[in-house]
Amino acid sequence: MKKRLVELLCCPVCFAGLRLTVLNESESAAAESRGPACSSWCEHRHTSLGPGQPGPDASECTACYRREIAEGILTCEGCQARYPIIGAVPRLVRNAEAEYREFFARCAGGRPPNASTAGKPSPSVFDARSNESFGLQWRNQGEGDRTWFKEDVSLRREEFLYSLAVDRDDLRGALIFDAGYGNGRLTASLANFGAEIVGMELSVGGVEQAQAQKGRYAGEHEHRVHFIQGNVLELPVRAGSSARGINTGTLLRRSLICSDQQD
Repeated sequence: MKKRLVELLCCPVCFAGLRLTVLNESESAAAESRGPACSSWCEHRHTSLGPGQPGPDASECTACYRREIAEGILTCEGCQARYPIIGAVPRLVRNAEAEYREFFARCAGGRPPNASTAGKPSPSVFDARSNESFGLQWRNQGEGDRTWFKEDVSLRREEFLYSLAVDRDDLRGALIFDAGYGNGRLTASLANFGAEIVGMELSVGGVEQAQAQKGRYAGEHEHRVHFIQGNVLELPVRAGSSARGINTGTLLRRSLICSDQQD
């Protein structure tokens, strides 16, 4: 996970901002940044951004993108729910503390899940069995197996542009949100248009397969592809105003929803 995501994500339970604790990080290759990506909060500096406040320069952004958080904890600033970062992927599902109990026992002193933060939503919004259901495909089909009748990623990128009636130049510098990215091949490949992508998938298998192969499809733009685990009915992406004044009109300059479970 890149620190860039702290500005973009929120708690799926109460939608408050998240506080990052880094447990394990490393340096990875990243192309030079075109300039500041964050608009209201810089986690690299851990400071607000705004009028009259000097923002990070391109070299600072490049240094930030080169840091990969392999393990960490995102703590809600509101309800105090905790969400693990495992394998460089934030796991932003309501039952994360119970689902990843072993992680928290190993990395966070074994504090028991806070039942009051999870609440009891309608089964139509959250059902722990959904993860199991959506994960069947990824247990039954290994990486490289055909999950879609079109395997030509270049062709699918062109179809993506055609279906959404946009040109590739329209995506340069855009921020794209993709809900339900399947194996993530098409999602990662969109970074080649110059976009930054936040992709969300519910199933653990889909998340981990996509993360493992994103460099193959995003190439040198891999650092601008962010995969998260989340539920589209409890969206962990900031909407409207927040504690740091982020507004989706600015934050998600171009929000393209591509629901394709088979990818």
